[in-house]
Amino acid sequence: MRVVAIILAASAACAEAGASHTHSKPAHVLKMKQRSRPIKDEQSQRVANLHKHMSDLKLAKGIENSVQSTMSTPEHESEAYYAYPLTLDYVVDVAFQNGTEMVPYPVIVDTGSSNLAVAVESCTNCGSGSTTLDLGWHDPEMCIDVTYGSGSWDGEMSREIKVGFVDGDDALVDEVYVAGITYSDGFFCGGFYGILGLAYSGLSESYSTCTSSSSGGASGGSSSGQTQGHQSSGGQSHGQSGRSPEPHSAGRSPQPQAQPRSSGRQQAGAGRSHQSREDARPAQRPRLSQVSGSSLEQAGAETDSIAATPLLDSFYEDGLTENQQFSILFCGDDAAMSIGGVDESQIKGDAGISYVDTQMTYGEMYGYFLVEVESISVANTTVSTDSQTLNEIGGVLVDSGTTLIYLPSSVTQAIETEIEKSVPDLKTTFFEWSTCVEESELDSFPDLTIALDDYNLKLKPKQYLLWYGGCYYWGISTSSIGIIGNVALQDKLVVFDKDSNTIGFANGDCSAYGGDSYSDDDDTTSKLASMDAGATVDLATRPESVFIGAVVLVAGVVGMFSFRSRFSYAAVPEAESPEI
Repeated sequence: MRVVAIILAASAACAEAGASHTHSKPAHVLKMKQRSRPIKDEQSQRVANLHKHMSDLKLAKGIENSVQSTMSTPEHESEAYYAYPLTLDYVVDVAFQNGTEMVPYPVIVDTGSSNLAVAVESCTNCGSGSTTLDLGWHDPEMCIDVTYGSGSWDGEMSREIKVGFVDGDDALVDEVYVAGITYSDGFFCGGFYGILGLAYSGLSESYSTCTSSSSGGASGGSSSGQTQGHQSSGGQSHGQSGRSPEPHSAGRSPQPQAQPRSSGRQQAGAGRSHQSREDARPAQRPRLSQVSGSSLEQAGAETDSIAATPLLDSFYEDGLTENQQFSILFCGDDAAMSIGGVDESQIKGDAGISYVDTQMTYGEMYGYFLVEVESISVANTTVSTDSQTLNEIGGVLVDSGTTLIYLPSSVTQAIETEIEKSVPDLKTTFFEWSTCVEESELDSFPDLTIALDDYNLKLKPKQYLLWYGGCYYWGISTSSIGIIGNVALQDKLVVFDKDSNTIGFANGDCSAYGGDSYSDDDDTTSKLASMDAGATVDLATRPESVFIGAVVLVAGVVGMFSFRSRFSYAAVPEAESPEI
């Protein structure tokens, strides 16, 4: 009887644990595509600005933390570092109401921010990010100024418009307010027209009352600035008061002629209880989801700013999704995002999904998707168990907007040392992106394990190296703020669950995307299709509802949406070195 009781108790415990992570059928599944930029840009812009944001957040929240955030870039900045290997970021088509039509544009998928923004037709200095959108502004005008690691932009709050995802007769659309980008400073670099922030609402930048010098009126053609330098709850700093939009010309460093690629070898815790979102959420300004129509003007008059609601949060608050879950399946050049549930057909094998707790930034608020890292191991050698150093801001970011793995310098150096022991003829310049190794050489590289709270993220060499042009480059860099980037998430299904404040990891099934995400399979054109940027969907073909009319999909190869072989990134032309 005692044995039976134990078995029944264990079964009940398992059932209770499983019940806490029930998976609804997704409300919508989106196809994602890859877009690239040089490693130099990721390090000098995105990661560098993340450090600034964390410093700002500590100051704004009065957080006592004596640790000084640090990062470094290679001393030898090779041509490869500037131009290739290219990073692995993703975009997804978001459809915006433009008059009586829905117009899709690819936007960056970013789990490291929370705002939804898109360039408008009258945008100044948007360059490759220019669109034909005329969203119309809210009255009274509300302005916003956001700085990311990949540049900054100014904009205004649109009137309430239909926004969402449209795929033939299948659509997930809501009426929301959008940040219309009216001025860009180095934000657009090709292949995207805006950004879809997926993180917690605590990172959302707020709209503030426009100043007369920063607003161009209803035409929406001029830059928007803040009344004063403003710090959001997410730690991202706004621009200075009354900034005038002058055409921006980023400096471009002279680049040498691309040289033939040389070979990389020389010649010859404890578990913690969950805390609800509401318990951990700091005092917030009124949110756009809580004020609408005539009440919005009154709310704006009573406060100097209104926080924007992330798009997926709006879906949930308006009853379009059953929960606040989304997941991303990482399959090389291609990826897929499920909204409002988990597509269990994307899980490979019987192991299921392993969940870990999402950590609060500096223990103060849910903002970024942070996980606690307990240790780092190379093969059978543990190179770090210093949890305080590994989790400087409360955890390590799981960030779809970052490509590489970023770890503290002492940890990165220890990893490099262990790899050199396993691959003794490896050139030191390999760790500076100056050389690479062929796939046939990977057998001697050890596995890397990032031990999380209750889950080991085990990485084969292909999952901590960056594949580009038939060769593997180093995929780890130095930052005191740790980041698990996309290179480490390949062939994984990652679930971001805001309801339970957890992140789930599972082996992903990439068979629908051509199989192994590292193969050179070219047969993807029949498996995926992407809407033309700027193609239109007539709203008049369907009654007013959350489901918008039929869409004419453009099947085939169009510009950046051409279907390339897995990881076969377009090389940077020698005559057009990227801006840095």
